[in-house]
Amino acid sequence: MPKNDFSYTFNGLHRLIIHLTSPTGCEWDKKQTSRSLRTYLLEECYEVIDAIENENDINLMQELGDLLFHILFQIKLSEDKNRFNKEDVFKTIINKLIHRHPEVFSCSNEYISKTPESKWELIKSQEKNISSSPSLLGDIPSSLPSLSFAQLMQKRAALANFDWEEINEVLGKVNEELAEIKNSTNLKEQQEEIGDLLFSIVNVARWMGIDSEIALRKANHKFKNRFEFMEKLSKKRKIDFNKLNKKEQELLWEKSKNSI
Repeated sequence: MPKNDFSYTFNGLHRLIIHLTSPTGCEWDKKQTSRSLRTYLLEECYEVIDAIENENDINLMQELGDLLFHILFQIKLSEDKNRFNKEDVFKTIINKLIHRHPEVFSCSNEYISKTPESKWELIKSQEKNISSSPSLLGDIPSSLPSLSFAQLMQKRAALANFDWEEINEVLGKVNEELAEIKNSTNLKEQQEEIGDLLFSIVNVARWMGIDSEIALRKANHKFKNRFEFMEKLSKKRKIDFNKLNKKEQELLWEKSKNSI
């Protein structure tokens, strides 16, 4: 590895990015903008989540480094345009965290009856009322995955008491949407009703304290692992999985369920 003069710290990484984007730096890095790096930033976020879910500490360490690189890269690009610097970023987040933990920093009992999550959202909504956003839903990132977007909207709406009174009503809505899917007569109606059903299922998850995005990710991983198990078992038995009939595939599926 070439010798370097960059300390293994936050500031060391910041200096490295400055060097990479300097006239004598990397041609690719020098061409990047905040917008051009969006996809890479999002990919790194998902790779961190994968490492957490896989409980892979080495991979998590590496992916956190990659994510930190992109965060600092965004800061550096903003510094270049005199928009804000790294001190502004730290000042903003530190002040925000202090303000959103009044029970820790001000001995306030105002939110003593609230759960930590509802207290956080309530203070956040109060901040929005004095900011430029006219709606509780106005600052929800449009780039969020659809399940997360729906659940956050529902959570915010509930702060304004726009919510069901009990979970049986929420479950009833799911049954109602299922019936409407069966009664839909064309693709446009079916698409709309499927969307309503998904939205209602997310609401059930919210009421049960389940993150719908994580729940679906786990279901996806489970299906993927079981399907790959069937493929490997078929290969081991020297049979073509694609040519098995439904009953034979079902037997393999049951075996995969018992194994995974």
